[in-house]
Amino acid sequence: MPLDGIKQYAELRHQGDTTLLERKQLLEQHRRQIEKEIEKQKRHLSALDAKIHVYELKIDA
Repeated sequence: MPLDGIKQYAELRHQGDTTLLERKQLLEQHRRQIEKEIEKQKRHLSALDAKIHVYELKIDA
């Protein structure tokens, strides 16, 4: 979570239970961002695996 998000979460937490919904929404938003990053990294990993496979084929030939 970016520092601004952490500060916002900490401030909401400090305000007490009246901010439970806001904190939950902030965490859900952060979770969505992490999911997007994971999918991006999976695509990068797949591309890297394909390149490695090409080298393996050439080396084994």
